Amino acid sequence: MSDEHTHIEYLFRSYYARLCFFATRMTGDAALAEDIVQEAFLNCWKTRLNFPHEQVAKSYLYRSVRNACLNHTRHLEVVKRHSTESNPEDASSAPIIEEIVRAELMGEVHAAIETLPEGCRTVLKMAYFEKLRNEEIAVLLEVSVNTVKTQKMRAIRLLRLRLDPLTIALFLLLHRSGAFVQ
Repeated sequence: MSDEHTHIEYLFRSYYARLCFFATRMTGDAALAEDIVQEAFLNCWKTRLNFPHEQVAKSYLYRSVRNACLNHTRHLEVVKRHSTESNPEDASSAPIIEEIVRAELMGEVHAAIETLPEGCRTVLKMAYFEKLRNEEIAVLLEVSVNTVKTQKMRAIRLLRLRLDPLTIALFLLLHRSGAFVQ
């Protein structure tokens, strides 16, 4: 495997989920977001871009995804304007930088979650991302409700050790406000 292939593979593993989250927030369409992000990585690979360091690659990928999302949004506005002959609405509901921060925050949280032991990870994902109650999780996993509570508390305790306190606070604040609903 070439260094170039390894580098693209590393970038894909590191930033794919973050970029998908970012693009979903911009477009409102998870499937479209995945297509846009995959296209950004494909263009990166096809043109054999060689980045001097990871931060440049990260900036390039975010910029590519942002531009593709904006182009898609503009295209939808043109289609809407021609079909309804009305004024286009404001395409941006939140500043771009805010969406990048959300995507990076979610990337950090997901990376930390993936380091948790399997039981803790499963319970945490079911509770916070699938929004299941403890009783529902217990039935699905065929364990007691107390086991679910214990795994959830253990997962949170481990995440507190792995994540910066500000990251945890931002995540909880945005999660409760519904800002992470895709």
